Amino acid sequence: AKTTHVQCGDKIFPEHFIFYNNPEIIGWNQTPFDDELVRTKKFPIIENGIMKHFLYSRSSANLQNIEPGGNGIRRPVLIEDITDAPVRDSMIGIEICEGKQHSREIISKMKNAIIVNNVLGLHGADISRSAFSTTISDGFAVKNGEIIGSLKPGKWNISGSLFGDNSLFKEVQCSQDRLLTGTGLIPYMVTSAKIC
Repeated sequence: AKTTHVQCGDKIFPEHFIFYNNPEIIGWNQTPFDDELVRTKKFPIIENGIMKHFLYSRSSANLQNIEPGGNGIRRPVLIEDITDAPVRDSMIGIEICEGKQHSREIISKMKNAIIVNNVLGLHGADISRSAFSTTISDGFAVKNGEIIGSLKPGKWNISGSLFGDNSLFKEVQCSQDRLLTGTGLIPYMVTSAKIC
């Protein structure tokens, strides 16, 4: 629960940004209980840009001397089998609130941009600095408001930070339309990141 310098009450994103842990979203991880049989619930992680809540399994809640939050999930990493994976503090259903413009309108205003549909995971993330670097596995190039082609898988890299002066979310814009991904309900998001 204390992997970064961020604390509850810190303003870390723009005011319009609202981000929920929502186990009620229809998808493969919709569940009334976590893997420790603690009831799951919808709660804001970030509300109006302010950090409101961390994720807590039984063990992390015990370290903070608070009640578990229903976020203890056996989530395998890399080659772990789900039966061997330890319980980890995990989100159960990501919900990010919508913005005011449709994604088509947002794209029509872009000069030179990349649409990232999928990445190859964040296994190289530096949690202590909230930094990441990952390969784009699916995306499109945009020029003067038009999608001009798809990106060659594995040839493009995206990197940045979640918090601080160079935050990926410092000036994020969310679309009005949202995607039901199987693990969440999320809008398209426009932001600045290092692409190479």
